[in-house]
Amino acid sequence: MPAEEFVMVPVPRKRVTEVYALLGQAGRKRAAPAAKKPARKVARKPAAKAKKAAPKARKVRGRAAAKARRAPRGRIKLELVPEAVKAAPPAFQKVALALAERPGERVPAEELTKAAGLAKRQLSGVIGAFGRSWKNRYKGGAPLFQSTYDRNLKMKVFTVSPEVAEAIKKALK
Repeated sequence: MPAEEFVMVPVPRKRVTEVYALLGQAGRKRAAPAAKKPARKVARKPAAKAKKAAPKARKVRGRAAAKARRAPRGRIKLELVPEAVKAAPPAFQKVALALAERPGERVPAEELTKAAGLAKRQLSGVIGAFGRSWKNRYKGGAPLFQSTYDRNLKMKVFTVSPEVAEAIKKALK
């Protein structure tokens, strides 16, 4: 069986994609357009009683929408905390331990960055990554700790419950 012979054809750079498209179509058979089927008429049943339309749900905006997005996903599964915290990267373990040392208190992000030796952006990344694994991998329910923005401090403030703080301490000591 003889090998195919190739031919070099000069093509302007701007038109190369068009030539490739033409070459790709040349090997295919062009399918004939399918004939349209006539639309089938469907007999509709007469409405027995006109139902009253349900009122549309109001779109929630502003602070109420933000609260709805932050709504906890059930209760925290405390039995999963030690496993999740031990499997977390060392940077998150430092952050978790700094939070666990002050249960119930509002800890500013700046203090957590100093405790873990991280930059502000890195803190966000570390906490976000753990939150994602807590939610998706461990299916741990509500987040381990709450975060709110403090307008006076102009930064996020984190809080952990005493039960979660105790579980974190046991896992890391």
